[in-house]
Formats: sequence, C-alpha cells, structure tokens
Amino acid sequence: MRRARTLHPGATYCSVLALPISLSSIIWRAGTGVAKGLSNVALMLFSLALAVCIPASALSAEQWAVYETSFTSTRKYANPFLEVQVDVVFRNGDQQWVVPAFWAGGDRWTVRFAPPVQGDYTFEARCSDPANRMVSRAPQPLHVTAHTGNNPLLRHGFIRVSTDRRHFEHEDGTPFLWLGDTWWKNLCERMTWEGFRQLTADRRAKGFNVVQIVCGPYPDEGFLEPRLANEGGLPYESTKFERVNPEYFDCADRRLKHLARLPQLGPESGGPVILTRRQMSVRSLHYILGDS
Repeated sequence: MRRARTLHPGATYCSVLALPISLSSIIWRAGTGVAKGLSNVALMLFSLALAVCIPASALSAEQWAVYETSFTSTRKYANPFLEVQVDVVFRNGDQQWVVPAFWAGGDRWTVRFAPPVQGDYTFEARCSDPANRMVSRAPQPLHVTAHTGNNPLLRHGFIRVSTDRRHFEHEDGTPFLWLGDTWWKNLCERMTWEGFRQLTADRRAKGFNVVQIVCGPYPDEGFLEPRLANEGGLPYESTKFERVNPEYFDCADRRLKHLARLPQLGPESGGPVILTRRQMSVRSLHYILGDS
C-alpha cells in the first residue's frame, strides 16, 4: 500500500523545485501520494503534476494528470494555516494515497491528485478538527482513464531513477534526458510576468526541458525583504513560517501553469521535484507540496 510519509519534526528545509518547461504536469502545492516524509538529505519526488486539472464536477480524470477539487470549511479559524490540517484519502482497490490539501484562502481547502493507475477510485476528506463538517461528505467516486493527448509525461508516466541507477526514465521505461536551467529567483517580482514568458520561450526554443526554481524565501537573502515578494506579496507574514499568504502562491501558480501549458518540447520532456534541507517548517513544507 502506498502512503504519504511523515516529515521529520526536527529538520529544517527550503524548497527547490525542478520543473518541466513544457509539461502539462507540474507539482505545486500538489501531488500523488505526496511526500509527507523528508529525511535530512535531499529528496527527489518524481511523478507529480498540476496543469491538466479536471473540474471536480466531472468526477473523472486521466492517468498521471492532476485532478483538483476543493472542500468548504464550516468553521472559521483565526489562522487556518496552523489551526487545522486537511488530508484527502484516495482509494483504488487495495491501494490508498493520503494527499494533503492546502488552504486556498477564505474557507476553501484544495487538493490536487495525479492518479498513477487507471480505474475507479473513491476519495474523502479528513480534518484534524472533527467538528468541521467538511469531512462529513460521503466518499466520492472518481473514474480514471488513459491519457488521450501527446504529453510525454502523461503518455509514459512519472519520472524515476532507472533500475541500473544510471539515468532517469519514465514509468514505462522510456528514457528521460534532464536538460535543466536554473531560475532560482524567478517567482518574485524581480522577474516580471512579461520577462518570465520571454525567458520561457527562449529556453524552450533552445531545447531545455527542466526549470530549477526556488519557492519561498531565498537562503542567501533576508527572510522578509521586499524584493522577495511577487504580485501577491510575500509568501509568509513572519519569520517563524506561522502565517502564510495564499496570494503569493496563487501568483506563483500562474507562472508555473504557464510553463505547463507550452507545446511539447519533445519525447524527453518531464521533470521531478527536488527538496533540499534548509530553514522551513514542517507545516510550511506541508503547505507548499500540498503535503510536504
């Protein structure tokens, strides 16, 4: 049974995302069986997607593409980020995936899940506050079919290390050649929206298929420096990571979704997520990866 793991409470982290430049799959506050567990060394999470989001009303999805749905809280919290945790359990046969939902602002909690196998699923929310009636909804059905498009990640599956430990490959064994570029600080206002689109087009034309980018505070700068902000403001409201700003992450979503919507680069396009240790709380990492 595949389950989310648990973060080490004593560890500190900063997040570095290695993202595909042309996928309809990117991880962002999202995932399939997302890692709740990070050790004190770098962790590579393969196979997460975001941009191909299926409307919740459809109750259907494609394999390896992201299904997104939201839950409405029936209770108010002074600080939802810290006071309540929502997980969504997806089940298919005897397999289950516990995927953390993220607070999307107001009374809304959103989950993103990329189903790794075809078939019939059910899903239901779990809330750390048992008095919150968002968890009383009966298990919902989700029917997952094969991908019908040409996206290589969705046709060939998530990215992993090959059995000989010498290269990356897709779930079906198709080789993946990592050709990445470092955009560490391109989720802040120092890179304008227009500049971001121009840079994306340039790297795509040159054949890059991975972007490595930092989400949140930069380890070489002051924590709450104004230049860290994007159009939505700063990612956090205190140096203790105790208050999150959803508007910052919404603006980051816009940029990452732009990467995902580009035409395919070629048969090798794809990309994992890398998390390296630094100063980030367990709760913050949980939020950013929709778990982690």
